[in-house]
Amino acid sequence: MTIAIASILILGTLGLTQQAQAGLEGGDLPKKACVALQSIPNPPAAVVELIQDHCLCPNPSHLGFVFEGEITSISDPSNVLGGIIAEGETWSTFYCLDANTPDLFPGNLIQASYAIDFIAITIGDDDEFVCTDPAFPQILAIENGAVIDSYQLFCEGMTPPVLSGFSISSFNIFLGTTNTAVFADTSLPAFAPNLNDFEFQTLFWNINDFVTSDAIVEGTITSFVQVQ
Repeated sequence: MTIAIASILILGTLGLTQQAQAGLEGGDLPKKACVALQSIPNPPAAVVELIQDHCLCPNPSHLGFVFEGEITSISDPSNVLGGIIAEGETWSTFYCLDANTPDLFPGNLIQASYAIDFIAITIGDDDEFVCTDPAFPQILAIENGAVIDSYQLFCEGMTPPVLSGFSISSFNIFLGTTNTAVFADTSLPAFAPNLNDFEFQTLFWNINDFVTSDAIVEGTITSFVQVQ
């Protein structure tokens, strides 16, 4: 079954087949469909692809951002990945958060943490993961310190294991700079900061096989844009 056919069948079970077909043809799904899709726990690959390809953040007050880059380094001594992910492949991350979400740890004038509603990751053209497990944090951390300003996105417990036999157990994007004037304070930015303002840019994934072995994937960041 192709992703397209599976997607229509999934939306059909939500009573949205007619809207889904119109949305797929027009490029975007209606907000009702996106809300329904993003509320599915541990969504299958077809749902993740629908969200990434056809949904912005379903709530108009939410902010939506996309990171893109290239995988540059893989450490996999136990062959956890089996060659499925390779250096040179592209990756992208789409995430949403409420523009009015409060700092999870108010009172800290140096660092703030904000809850993220949805994170989805694509590796290459086909391999997709989504971070929706409520037992694990999905956080955007903003630091406005005396020696560094930083913007850090991370989550743990990526689900489901879309690639056979392993899953991304932790995911981290870090932008940092010694220019402490990049952020005036630790408030939530309502825009995508300029990548050129950060001399430190890292992508880090820890991938495991659910037994004992881990693989480490690192990459560059080539683009960071706001889409909503």
